[in-house]
Amino acid sequence: MDCDMLDEAAECYGIALNIKHTRAHQGLARVHYLKNRKKVAYEEMTKLVQIASNSASAYEKRSEYGERDAARNDLNTATLLDPTRTYPYRYRAAGESTSYYLTYQHGHLALFPTLDS
Repeated sequence: MDCDMLDEAAECYGIALNIKHTRAHQGLARVHYLKNRKKVAYEEMTKLVQIASNSASAYEKRSEYGERDAARNDLNTATLLDPTRTYPYRYRAAGESTSYYLTYQHGHLALFPTLDS
């Protein structure tokens, strides 16, 4: 998105939201973030988390807009909702060391991050 046209982009995302295009929350959050309104961007992504059919993906996306602890919590939640998603593992591996625990779930051995790192 062109940074010189953030207001126009926000207007377009607003129109998309009016017709119930839920992923427009993500675009509007990006506009807020680029305007240095990080808290508003996080709140916009919270709206997506609340209505998304694939909430693991929404938690991943919201993690990009939260402070460190909130981002970690969102990634942990995404992993708990869908342990097969790779983004949370890659993000943690690149950014910090995390403790994991193994558990037997649904007939398979699963690796989960501990929630208290």
